[in-house]
Amino acid sequence: MRERPPNWAIEEFTEFYQGTYDKVYARARILTHCRHDAEDLLQPAYIEALASWDSILHTLVLAQRVSWMLTTITRMAGRQWRRNRTFDDLAPKLYEPDHGLGPNPEAAALAELPAAICLRIIGTMAEPDKSICILCWVDGYRAVEIAEILDMPASTIRGTLKKVRDHLRSEVVPHLTFVPKYGVMQEGGAVS
Repeated sequence: MRERPPNWAIEEFTEFYQGTYDKVYARARILTHCRHDAEDLLQPAYIEALASWDSILHTLVLAQRVSWMLTTITRMAGRQWRRNRTFDDLAPKLYEPDHGLGPNPEAAALAELPAAICLRIIGTMAEPDKSICILCWVDGYRAVEIAEILDMPASTIRGTLKKVRDHLRSEVVPHLTFVPKYGVMQEGGAVS
């Protein structure tokens, strides 16, 4: 655990933080896709600045301090991008069903689920249902976060997601060649 910086360093840092936040946030917003990612990038950068204040930053002029911050958030954004890129490359392998284990109804369900049909249906929806679905199922936000982003009650978000799930189920099930939870559909309608 790091030592608490001296009081003079905290006072100088506070003044620096208040005077530069908007400029540094603007750069972080350019480097990221959304407000939340930009804020997540700024917090560790400013923490690193405070930790380095009495050893490095207090000797610099304001322009050099801002440059240090911009370099730090750019470096952190690059690190985050590389982590996301690695996950994007590995994700299809992680979630690929293993058909080598023999007949497995759950693996068959995952393999045959027509995600393209779901995405096509979501693409034809009216706003805000479309945005809510994309934020939840594509971007991975939780209902509470979506409510904050769209400035709507969380109960409305949860209700919309349930309504869309029911609609997708009614649209997608006719395209399936299996009965979920019960096994694979055989010719002639028999379930094994």
